[in-house]
Formats: sequence, structure tokens, C-alpha cells
Amino acid sequence: MLALFLEYLDSTVKNCRRHRGLCKVTFLGYVPSAKHEAKTEKEIDLLSFKLPHSRIAEAYRSIRTSIIFSSPEDKPLKTILVTSTSPQEGKTTVSINLGMVFAHANEKTLVVEADMRKPRITHSLESETSWV
Repeated sequence: MLALFLEYLDSTVKNCRRHRGLCKVTFLGYVPSAKHEAKTEKEIDLLSFKLPHSRIAEAYRSIRTSIIFSSPEDKPLKTILVTSTSPQEGKTTVSINLGMVFAHANEKTLVVEADMRKPRITHSLESETSWV
């Protein structure tokens, strides 16, 4: 009885079907956990660059494709904003990896560091300037 009550109170989104029922926003894709592929934040931020054939890189390429197909043909997207409501939810990691997969697809790409509280993009990319 307690388990059913706790499940009833749980409002977290656990899968894409639940997401579609909660809001009217297009689901672009998901990124699996990178715990096995990388150990540090910096390694996770650069996964689609360092391991281009990994499942993580494929997930970002899938999201890139979803983004491209979600825009009308006559008005392609020019700006993408990555945001969330809480810290430590992966905004920087998603921004860097999406930037990399768009750049690898020969799209003009500019990733802007706008986190004034804890900037991390420059730190993650400082040793990888050869790909810029």
C-alpha cells in the first residue's frame, strides 16, 4: 500500500511517454548515462569528440537530427538554448556535445558560455583547441 502511495506521489519523468503526457513540447531524444565511458566532468563534456562511435555520441547525433527536422524548411533554426531549472542537470555537457555534433555536420556553430555563476565550457575545451 505504501509503495503504491509513493508511486502516486512521484511526479518525476521517467520515460518519453510520460513526458508527452505532461507537456506539449516535442521530445527530441535522450542521452544515456556516461558513467562507464568517462570518469570526470571534462571527459563527459568531450565524449562526442573523443569517442565519436560511442552510444553517447550517437544519442547527440540523434538529437541533432531531431532538432533539424523539428524546424520548418523555409525557416531553419539559427539559435538553440539549453536550459534547466536546477544546477547539475547537464546543461554544459549537452551544450558542448551538441555544438560538437553540429560542427561535425558542417553546420556553422558557436557555443556561448553564459553561466556567470560557474562557467565551465572554457575549462572543458582549453586543452582541445585543435578541433576548434
